[in-house]
Amino acid sequence: MEPSAWGIDAGRSRWARSCFSDASWIVPGGSIGNLSALVAATTIAAPALADQALATAKNCMACHAVDKKLVGPAYNDVAVKYKGDAKAHAALEGKVKKGGAGVWGQVPMPPNPQVPDADIKTMVTYVLGLKK
Repeated sequence: MEPSAWGIDAGRSRWARSCFSDASWIVPGGSIGNLSALVAATTIAAPALADQALATAKNCMACHAVDKKLVGPAYNDVAVKYKGDAKAHAALEGKVKKGGAGVWGQVPMPPNPQVPDADIKTMVTYVLGLKK
């Protein structure tokens, strides 16, 4: 596939000339091999980093860490505990919003009514998507 098919003028861009002049970039079926892998990797990694940044911005990381227990459980442990539980997302969203205690010990999790529901949903999706 020619660079012009993507609206790229390979004659005007040194980057495009170097990328598209090497036949190793083109793989059977007309897809771009290395470029596709790069785009896929950044697309997959970026949301995870952004969601951890959101958890940090909302002060969740003051009590939680991804890989170890602090005041509250490690996010990896939460992901393992609720793996395959269809009701987990809604239950955890409620706990983040309203607070809770007793599941991970007697230290209560304070309510977070100031955190927008959309942010809570994003962070819960992030936590449940972690793999240990």
